[in-house]
Amino acid sequence: MSPPKLTSSAAPVSVFISYSHKDEDLQKELVAHLATLKRQRKIQTWHAGAIEAGAEWDAEIKQQLETAQVILLLISHHFIASDYCYDHTMQQAIERHHAGAAQVIPIILRPCDWQGAPFSKLQTLPQNAPPITQWPNPDAAFLNIIQAIRTAIKTLPLPPSAPPAPPSSPAPPPPNSPPTPPKPSPAAPPKSPTSPPSSAATVESSPSWA
Repeated sequence: MSPPKLTSSAAPVSVFISYSHKDEDLQKELVAHLATLKRQRKIQTWHAGAIEAGAEWDAEIKQQLETAQVILLLISHHFIASDYCYDHTMQQAIERHHAGAAQVIPIILRPCDWQGAPFSKLQTLPQNAPPITQWPNPDAAFLNIIQAIRTAIKTLPLPPSAPPAPPSSPAPPPPNSPPTPPKPSPAAPPKSPTSPPSSAATVESSPSWA
């Protein structure tokens, strides 16, 4: 018998995408390539472009970043030059990664100097390959990235299942209540007095054993 499939019933993995707004074109391409994982309910993505009008964007970003299971850092010279991306979003992501609360995956969009950055010790994508913009076919680069992300989410620990509810027990009697008296056993029916048969009865009907 094959083992049960957990991916269909398990909640999708929450993925936070951090990027510079100057790299929005590449961010949209990445989200489009993640469509199969989203349709299969393997992941659900969030990025700053999903912030609704009138919302407090800084608080929303921090809240989404704090609850994400996977954090994708879209690295370029624009990302490194952004104080908000580098000093806030990336630093919080790295802290959660070191605490074991999330998995950070840097994705190198463009050629840039990222050696020695806080994320430089992590495995970057595309794997063992140049940045996305240097591929002859960028779609092949995104496929390389998506395949690595698909493998990474399989290694994430599943959330613990809730323990079964204990069986219900009868409610205890209220305090200071008198004990319930035992039920009386049913009394045997009274025996009718035996009277000798009359002579007429004896004549008319003889006993069955006569």
